[in-house]
Amino acid sequence: MTADLTPRISRPAAHHFPSEARLRAVGEELIAALRVLLKSIPGASASPTRLGARLGLSRVIASRMLGSLARDDALESMRRIPGPESLRVAATGAAAAGADVAAVARAMAAIEGFAVLIREEYGTRGLLHAALAELEPSLRAPVEAANRAQIHRSVRDLLGISAEAWVMTAMLAPSRSREGELELARVDGALGIERISRHANVHVRSSAGEARSSLAADIGLREGGPNAAAASESITLGAITIRRLESERATEEARTDLLAASHERIDPTRRASEARGRLRLTTCPDIPVRELLIDVLLHDTLVADMAVRAFGHGRRSLDAMFEHEPAPTTRLTDPTMVAERLRADESSTEWTPWPQQRGLIRRLAARLGHESERFVNHRMRLTHPLPGFRLDVTVSNDLASA
Repeated sequence: MTADLTPRISRPAAHHFPSEARLRAVGEELIAALRVLLKSIPGASASPTRLGARLGLSRVIASRMLGSLARDDALESMRRIPGPESLRVAATGAAAAGADVAAVARAMAAIEGFAVLIREEYGTRGLLHAALAELEPSLRAPVEAANRAQIHRSVRDLLGISAEAWVMTAMLAPSRSREGELELARVDGALGIERISRHANVHVRSSAGEARSSLAADIGLREGGPNAAAASESITLGAITIRRLESERATEEARTDLLAASHERIDPTRRASEARGRLRLTTCPDIPVRELLIDVLLHDTLVADMAVRAFGHGRRSLDAMFEHEPAPTTRLTDPTMVAERLRADESSTEWTPWPQQRGLIRRLAARLGHESERFVNHRMRLTHPLPGFRLDVTVSNDLASA
């Protein structure tokens, strides 16, 4: 075995990252210097292709540089701009193209300041981006999305399994048989499963006790997804029933769907006293998926008094430490993942990769004894959710704190 001799960034234990003022100062000088540099090039073109050819850059890098320089905020520009090495190439190319000597010198100094900031204060460009996202909330979403996409690719290759989407469709309505109670019907699962390794598997919880009963035989789950239904088997862990791919044989289909359904009666009075009126719907993508799609449909008699919100939580291994209280909330949820309110009709609920969802919603509503048109959908989507991390959706009658 060969030892890894790659240099590591070493910082004192009391190291403090730069202040926002310093970050902005470095970014503002870098952007200003590069703008002056480009303007000083005789006959400079705003076309990425032409400018790239003159500076010795690819069209993609030239486009990134121009796009970053067009931003008003220095922190956002610094996140988007190419790395120091590409910028040095641009400055050298500008000098060869006849740019002003003083402008070239200023740009080189600003680029070096940018490089020192990355190398000595953060160590990697990724850590710098994370710091920028902490300071500027508008930068969090793209930074988190890029990191989640990288994790998705790595975990997919390691596990040998992935899926197009992890879905949860839940419907909450007044009980038709017990006055004062609510009923919840939901479908969870994975769509478009691709199993590269025959030993890889996916687990979907189909029931969790509390008077739940399977609806699989009643609502036609085999026709619930866009792909062939996966051959599955059940395993029982106490009061919990879980569906998983059959372990004895690998699927012959290129892509398959694994869905599970459940039905629960809810006593809102008991829930209100125990959890401040909140109903918590938990979902946890078991494998890497490209998209998480959550639909919470409330009967129109409930919409005015209830709010829907998503919370990111810790890993499932951490959840076990908090069996009697909610796990500590983390900031793993993209802040853009808010509930979009839609009517539960054919046009608004349709999600192009899952056209069968419309029929599934109608069957769930019929199971509850209601018309699907009476429901209002609260839809949430997240690209590349972290596999194995929990996400809770609360339905609360406390609109101020939900």
